[in-house]
Amino acid sequence: MRKVVFSVLMIVLLCTLTFLGSLGAQEAFASSARAASATITNCVGSGGCFAKQYWNGNMQGMQVNTTVSDPGLVNSTSAWQRDFEVFDYIQGHAAVHAGFVKSRGVAVLCPATNRVNFYTYVTYIDGTSSGVICDLTSSGDINHPVEIQIYQVGSSMTVNMIGAVTNLFQQWTGNIETTYNRIQYYHYVNDQVTGHKMWGVSDVYNKWFSYPDQLFYPQTRNSDYGPAFNKYPWPLMYWRDVPAPGNNGGRLENCIYETVGSPATCTDGS
Repeated sequence: MRKVVFSVLMIVLLCTLTFLGSLGAQEAFASSARAASATITNCVGSGGCFAKQYWNGNMQGMQVNTTVSDPGLVNSTSAWQRDFEVFDYIQGHAAVHAGFVKSRGVAVLCPATNRVNFYTYVTYIDGTSSGVICDLTSSGDINHPVEIQIYQVGSSMTVNMIGAVTNLFQQWTGNIETTYNRIQYYHYVNDQVTGHKMWGVSDVYNKWFSYPDQLFYPQTRNSDYGPAFNKYPWPLMYWRDVPAPGNNGGRLENCIYETVGSPATCTDGS
């Protein structure tokens, strides 16, 4: 399994570009979501288009089951990313990321191969980074399920991404935060959007991890940011089944469609 480590500078660059565009994009997209129908063809720029959901609350990890997508990139310089993260938003440093990224023309976290990579990295308590670890996926992973686990036990942090073909396992020890307070799902595209750019996929078995019990527990409430009434059209991210006791963490829908109706919805697998 090939692993490629990139420098902290690339991580800082990505975060900077996303932040610069997010402030204006957030208000514009929320307004578009209220329209009877909406069409977009351009998510190109420093901030691209994004959506996110998060829960606040102390925990030591998270789990989600989703599907590996492979959206086509149109522009010569373009990128797509789905990121799953636990972090300490109060202190503002420690974080653990895992997800998928695809880029063309410029490396974003992983090499710009125009192919999907699994990736993971850690930001330590002192704000330094582990560097990004990337695994190029196989064609057998695309449009197939993947389980992502992030969990801290003692002084060790573990990320496990279990795909149909490709598995990424990474563990860090030392300088690791012992309690995190936010789980965040983030979806980003910086490219021209045409048709069904990313097919609909569901995030299910949304869970948080308790170190004292060493168990994953299903989410039982709506997210603290990004509930169904506050979604963005591009990418679309909304609860089809809001987490509640007994439904295994709910069902979160994701897609990137050029045109969405009212209500805006995704169709899994298309």
